[in-house]
Amino acid sequence: MDNQKAQRVLETVVKNRPQGLSSILKLYKRLVTSQLNLENLIIETGAKIKNAKSLEKNLIAKTGARKVTYKTNPEMVFGARVMQGDWIWEENLSSKLKQLITNNE
Repeated sequence: MDNQKAQRVLETVVKNRPQGLSSILKLYKRLVTSQLNLENLIIETGAKIKNAKSLEKNLIAKTGARKVTYKTNPEMVFGARVMQGDWIWEENLSSKLKQLITNNE
């Protein structure tokens, strides 16, 4: 996301004051937030990751994210959850066990 371009768009819209300005600004805010969320990749694991730097380089290259955030979740037994924007990839023992229990009910 280019901050200068975003600022220019806002300045132009506010300067021209088109009809429905508040609706336009709300939609633009949602688009900017969505784009910022795509730039941040969150990796959640049960324990700290070894060789995190090499993993981070690969994930940034594949996803286009600019920042990787690591979270440790002691409730996660084995595996990982990777989140980028509204996309979630979850491959861990805890979620598999919950899925098996749900499917058997």
